[in-house]
Order: sequence, then structure tokens, then C-alpha cells
Amino acid sequence: MTHYKNVLDHYANTNTSFLHGAGIEGSKHLLSVAKLAGNESVFELGCGTGASLILLKHNFPNLDICGGDLSQTMLKAAQKRIRFCGLHKQVTLYKLQQNQAIPFPDNSKDVVWIESVLAIQNDQQFDFLLTEIHRILKPGGKLALNETLWLPHVTIEQANRLNEECQKAFGIIQANANNARLDTWRNTIENKGYSIDYQENIESFSGSTLWNNSYRSKLFDAWKKTKQLVNLKYRSDHKTISQKGEQIISSKVKVLNAYVVVARKC
Repeated sequence: MTHYKNVLDHYANTNTSFLHGAGIEGSKHLLSVAKLAGNESVFELGCGTGASLILLKHNFPNLDICGGDLSQTMLKAAQKRIRFCGLHKQVTLYKLQQNQAIPFPDNSKDVVWIESVLAIQNDQQFDFLLTEIHRILKPGGKLALNETLWLPHVTIEQANRLNEECQKAFGIIQANANNARLDTWRNTIENKGYSIDYQENIESFSGSTLWNNSYRSKLFDAWKKTKQLVNLKYRSDHKTISQKGEQIISSKVKVLNAYVVVARKC
């Protein structure tokens, strides 16, 4: 028995950070290849518990940065992290609504930052979000992505089966069976009015010493991890998640891979 309806609620309640391909190293790599000037207006779509927002702001203090998420639980966790880091007056959070416009004017953002959000959308939501992101980006604005996609050898039938099992166990899919392959992914993004500047398999990346995480954000994670270790409910849920995950997608059989992609609004 678990104590959550959706695994993301568990991660929000335990304030788990960097829930995406290659964890914090994936975010650092995306930060390296995004080549920010440091004074841009940045929106993170699907900001989760706020760890990437802090990473960005810590390394580029002059960014005009904000984040948004569908989950109120995630936003509460992000707000606590941001306040703990002393950035509550500098980082703004927005509650997003499913299939509703992102709450910014046309051509208002220099960068939209996304990690492990687009790949889990259904076809309609994926198309809608790409259109909305294109709307709010300034001409030439950047779309910076870190997403986990199916490998070419995985059939749509296999992906659908694994997604069904993950949906049942965790309340969330692994990746869209139709769009979440690198070739279709790239074609779809380009067809929606973007040019691809950069793409790379994160697993070929050996790590970055360029960027540092905020010590306060790391301390916040350590505090939450300690709380999780002494809480029997959270410990039990974590064990169940790990066991179910291994049963559905064995670590011995590789079916997914994480990629960073930087695109530009045409």
C-alpha cells in the first residue's frame, strides 16, 4: 500500500530535486549548451520543486526568472525551497492550468526552460504546449530541453504497454509512445516553428564543473532527505516505487535515453 495517488505527489512531499534525465548533471549540461548571456527573461515550464530555478538563479543572478507547474503540491514545495534560499522576492511562481494559455504576453520571454515535461504529454497537449511556447518566446528566443525519450528499437506497442503499467503503478507514463523518439521529436519541433541549434545524448556527457548549485538548496535537500529517512511512510513508499520501477522497466534492459535539445524560435 502506498500513501500517494500520483508518484509526483510523493516526490513533491519529499521535496525531491532534479527529477529528470541525469539529475543535476543533466541540468548543468543543459545550462552549458544553452549559452545564456545572464540577463534574459526565463520561464521554466514544469518547475517541480524548484531546484532548477535555484540552479539557474544561483549561477546567473541577473536573470529575470519565473516558473510554473500544474501541481499545487509541487508549487508549495518549490515555494518553500525558494524562500529557504532567500530568493522569494526574485523568483515568481505560477499555477498553470491544463490546456490553458501560459500566462504571459506574446513575444515576452527570451528562454523557456523545460526538463521532463513535454515527453510525457499526449499528442494534443504536446502540440498545444509547443504552440504556446512559440507564442511567448521572443523572435530568436531559446527553447532549452532535457527530455527522456524511447530508443528506436522500442515499438509503439511496447511503449504503450510499459506506459499502461507505469500509469497504473505511479499515475504517470514514461514517455509518449507516438512522439517521444528523437527523430519524430526533432521533426515535430521544427514543424512547429523552431530551428534545432543543438542536441546531444546526455549519457555521452561526462559531467560539468562549470556550474555550482546553491549551498542552501543542497542543505534544503539534505534536510528533506533526513526527514524521509526517519518517516516510515515515506521510506515505505520509496521502497515500493523502486521495486515497482524495476519490475516494469528493468535496469538491465535499456529502453529510454535522456537528451538535451536547444531550439530557437524562427
